[in-house]
Amino acid sequence: MTPQSLKKIPLPTGLLVLVMTLSALAQNTPKPVTSADLKKFLTNATFKAQPREDEKQYHIFFADDGKYRLRYPSNITTATGKWSVDSKGVLCIQRVRRTGSGNKYIRTCGIVARTGKNTLQRYNDEGEHSVTLQFLGRGNQLPGGE
Repeated sequence: MTPQSLKKIPLPTGLLVLVMTLSALAQNTPKPVTSADLKKFLTNATFKAQPREDEKQYHIFFADDGKYRLRYPSNITTATGKWSVDSKGVLCIQRVRRTGSGNKYIRTCGIVARTGKNTLQRYNDEGEHSVTLQFLGRGNQLPGGE
């Protein structure tokens, strides 16, 4: 709807349209996850991760000792690192990239919102959606049994 088209709608109808639009937006807005709830949901759980379109899908297991293991569909490439959730419910994932001159530690953090009963969305520090996590089950359920 454009501002010009709203001028043509009688006031009571226009208010009704506005309320319905705001209600629909509120229902589709992801619900923030508390720190305690996020830790509980991630700990000892496996997820299918769907990053942005330019990145590969993968599976990730969040162990209860603060470590994670992920596996890409090829079942060849795996990665490990550390995960944590701070008091504000921000999920941070740290991994090591080995370079010729040593190790480089890469840490990415972002808020997490619940978008469904078994679905989370992680946002980067600029507020952009970075990955959707779909819960697969408790325990390490990575493809290939690792």
